[in-house]
Amino acid sequence: MLQDVPPGDDYFLIFINSTHGVMHATSNRFTVLAPNATPSSSPPSPADSVPTVTISGGPNPTMPFATTFAAIANGAIAFGQLGLRSVHVGAMVWVMLGCLFGALWTVGL
Repeated sequence: MLQDVPPGDDYFLIFINSTHGVMHATSNRFTVLAPNATPSSSPPSPADSVPTVTISGGPNPTMPFATTFAAIANGAIAFGQLGLRSVHVGAMVWVMLGCLFGALWTVGL
């Protein structure tokens, strides 16, 4: 059963496992008529022994990626609480010197 789907003649269903990316089946192309249109043939009646799937709205491929994260009471960490030790500061200095050396080497100085 389709609800609030725009009319068109190029619809088809894809049955895909989005976790693994395996496509199991595709349907034939079908037409969705406007609400006031009359079909050229009698519509098939649904089988009572098969569960009904309802699709609502147009396609929105990024919707599965929308995630709401739970709020953290106070997730901010003060700079003094980061636990920077001399090892971290020394590593940062070496990285910055490496970047400076790479930039100078690229420029050709």
